[in-house]
Amino acid sequence: MSRGMKSFRAMYMDTSPNSWLVEIDDYYLQSSVSYYGLNAHVDHCSRASMIIKGRSFDTSEYSQSRLESLAESCRLLYGLLHQRFISTEDGTRKLFEKYQRGIYGRCPRTACKNKLIPMGFDIEPNKGKVKLWCPQCHDIYNPPSHIHIDGAFFGPDLPIMFHKIMEIPLKYKAFSTYLNQRRDSQGNIVPAIKQRLYRWGEQNPKKDDENAE
Repeated sequence: MSRGMKSFRAMYMDTSPNSWLVEIDDYYLQSSVSYYGLNAHVDHCSRASMIIKGRSFDTSEYSQSRLESLAESCRLLYGLLHQRFISTEDGTRKLFEKYQRGIYGRCPRTACKNKLIPMGFDIEPNKGKVKLWCPQCHDIYNPPSHIHIDGAFFGPDLPIMFHKIMEIPLKYKAFSTYLNQRRDSQGNIVPAIKQRLYRWGEQNPKKDDENAE
């Protein structure tokens, strides 16, 4: 029996309209450049990439446990490709469609209630769950308890791309003057979005400055 990406999606992925992940365009899946460096994070990356590209393969030689391991590699690889795809203009626009439909919920601020989008704090998997970011007030929130998606499937670059491509203006002054004036060890002002990540415990800016010295 042979299976490709079509059956992989049917068996292992949520393709419903309410799915948090967007469907990656085929042109992106077929490009070898899209997979660069991902073998460091995904077991059986070569075989998994063939499946995701839609290549057929014979499963008769695989044990059930090996097939399950391969399926997990495909899910992880697709998630990391998803992170890269939504940082492109095409990917951001696809995610914007879900954002407009309110798939990811709304900001809990009473004065805002703007729709949220998902993001992660790291580009590497298994570092933490996905978070929810409000593109109006620039704050970050925890997702509902039943959501267990790896934050790396969205990554930290999405807020910047989302603002740049969708041109959504800020509604609130999100940071204090003190935070906006924080500088790194080279004297450069730390971007406001990184201050928000620091606040959420991604890293300690003071320790970073000490280590740099």
